[in-house]
Amino acid sequence: MPNRVYTCAEISLPHADMLALKRAGDLTLGIGNDTALRISQTPALKPAGISFARSANARNWIAVAIFVGSIYLSFIDEWWHVLFGLATMLILGKNTKKLNIEKILVAAEIDPVFYDSVRASGDWLYRIDEAKAAPFLK
Repeated sequence: MPNRVYTCAEISLPHADMLALKRAGDLTLGIGNDTALRISQTPALKPAGISFARSANARNWIAVAIFVGSIYLSFIDEWWHVLFGLATMLILGKNTKKLNIEKILVAAEIDPVFYDSVRASGDWLYRIDEAKAAPFLK
């Protein structure tokens, strides 16, 4: 049977079963960008022992500094420097989002309390074969 993406409203998958399916290669856990951003910016929702703010803020400030520097260079040297700055800022921004999501997914594997809190709010996405998902469907 084909893989399908389920939400928490459709499937109830406890932490131990999620880990077993993931380690067997039958499950891919996911989360939306907006949810990952909300988790990383809300202290009460963050998993213990994982730092989001320092690395994300550093990358964001570096991206802004490069963009501002490229604007300056576009005025004093060549106009196309701003294109380099814009491209660099966009690449760093996408990279920050991706790393943020990856940290949250790793935290879900390590910390069952964090996994269950996000599951209770209905924010996990599960890509799993329909036959393997059948015992966990609501």
